[in-house]
Amino acid sequence: MLRVGWRGTSRSLQYKTHEQRRRIHIPGFSREEERFDADIIPTGQSNPIAQIKDIDTPESIQRKAASAKSAQRAWREVELHDRATIIGRFVRELELRRDGIANTISVESGKPLAAAIAEVDATIKHIGSILDQGASVLYPNNLSKKPSLGIERHRDPLGTIGFISTYVNSLLTPAKILAPALLAGNTVLFKPSEHAAVMGQEIVRLLHECGVPKQVLPYIVGGSEVGGYILSAPLDSLTFVGRSATGQAIKRRLGDSNIPLQLHLSAKNAVYIREDVSVDEVVDHIIDGAFLNNGQDCASIERIYVQHQADAFAYALTKKLVRLLEADPDQSLGRMTTSHGIDLIQNLVDDAVRRGAKIEIGGKRGHPGYYPPTVLTNVDHTMRISSEEILGPVVTITKVGPDSEGVAMVNDCRYGLAASIFTHDENAFREISSQLNVGSVFWNMSPVVPDTLSWAGRKNSGTGNMSGPECLTSFTKSKSVMINKQKLEKFKSKIEIPPENSDESELARALALEDINLNSVGLEDAPFDPLSDDANEREMHQYFESVRDEFREMQVYEMGRDITVERMRERKRMAMESSVQEMEWADQRKRELAQKKMNEPLANE
Repeated sequence: MLRVGWRGTSRSLQYKTHEQRRRIHIPGFSREEERFDADIIPTGQSNPIAQIKDIDTPESIQRKAASAKSAQRAWREVELHDRATIIGRFVRELELRRDGIANTISVESGKPLAAAIAEVDATIKHIGSILDQGASVLYPNNLSKKPSLGIERHRDPLGTIGFISTYVNSLLTPAKILAPALLAGNTVLFKPSEHAAVMGQEIVRLLHECGVPKQVLPYIVGGSEVGGYILSAPLDSLTFVGRSATGQAIKRRLGDSNIPLQLHLSAKNAVYIREDVSVDEVVDHIIDGAFLNNGQDCASIERIYVQHQADAFAYALTKKLVRLLEADPDQSLGRMTTSHGIDLIQNLVDDAVRRGAKIEIGGKRGHPGYYPPTVLTNVDHTMRISSEEILGPVVTITKVGPDSEGVAMVNDCRYGLAASIFTHDENAFREISSQLNVGSVFWNMSPVVPDTLSWAGRKNSGTGNMSGPECLTSFTKSKSVMINKQKLEKFKSKIEIPPENSDESELARALALEDINLNSVGLEDAPFDPLSDDANEREMHQYFESVRDEFREMQVYEMGRDITVERMRERKRMAMESSVQEMEWADQRKRELAQKKMNEPLANE
């Protein structure tokens, strides 16, 4: 619950927009003293555990976004090693302050202290995995095997990212987004859920202390309407973790913006138990997977499909839960984080009962802030509880027949994050898992979030990735870089280019330079008589005709390259001089023949 009031007064007000608060005035306070703050009051309690000051407005968010965009260029220029060192300091701080941070998580979210400590440890382990993978993912990779050619894949940061987070796993979930986004060189506007504002503020404070500049990681304070303001900020990408309905609304709102969206949305994870497994072998796995942290986890089990022995499994599970409740359920399961979550669970359970479901245990809200472990049987897929995310300590049990029916029931859901299969037959597991439309499949274990593998949903469970190398690449843009390592002069074109000294090349170059025509080179004035009976003259005439045709062809196709007009004209002059010499030789030959004929009669006499 978020309660908002003015600084200096214990009076509580409903949460109001920036425009509304301008008109509010409480007698006894000057307007200079009026500030908009938030008291953080956990579900089921009456006293605030903290006060968050200066809730953001549209104007303040625009300023923070502009500052983050300005800082992004400098942040991306920081060496990857140095950014990794800063994130490593943050991990070290989590190790040093482990118990205190776990206590903050427990008090704010209602998670049992042991589970909160486990969350801190999981966060340390997960960020360590990101740092281990950072160099191989973010440094340029050379994919070429040729020494003369470099083929590199570079990763550039997206820019300035808006990040709106959930209250579920209030340390681990933000760390899974902030660590890879900052390591990749992005700046991030971070707004945690109003139900996790204390932990969110602590995360930002520690990162700032460890060396992340404040402009690189601005902290956004407020409720859902403040999250709406972020959507109007000048962002390069947006990441949202929360319920599917909110994610789909964000997608519609930003539909025309074309910025990359990562939407980590609702889940309704299923378990399929084959008949070759005894119920006693499985029941403890289900208790951990469904009821740890009161079922408030994206990896929690909500649907159970049992092959033939559903009644026996429901009895064994209920018997174990009774023993758990007789011990200390508050310490074992913890408190629900929001009162709205309790209302939603009760609404879904009541709807299922009206439609014929049977309550085996639980089913009614407990003392303030708590909801008991609940098991429902006789559940079918016409009920809302089979299709809507519960996010609480409730499971449904449904009997199925052959494997094909089990597969169909698991897939008959709008969400597709994870599923578990319990069987002793590995071949059966592999055959069934290949048919499931989910992002992760587990054999003989409840769903867990791996550090080195992908954790991504399908269908309405959203887009994006929270684990493995993909959690780093999702905050980057790929750039392909090709490098020629040979000397430039060694390059040879694949297009055939005539040699430099060929007649065709020289003729074409002249044409390309000055559009030379037949008259400009003087071929029309060639000294020959086309009507001559002399064979030599006819041969010479044919030669000049062929040259003229060659010129015309060069003009039509505009071939060739660069040559000086003077050089071209010199070639024509030499050709013409040669022709004159040939003609003079022909005349001399005629005279000789004529003289010979004149001398022949004298020889006969």
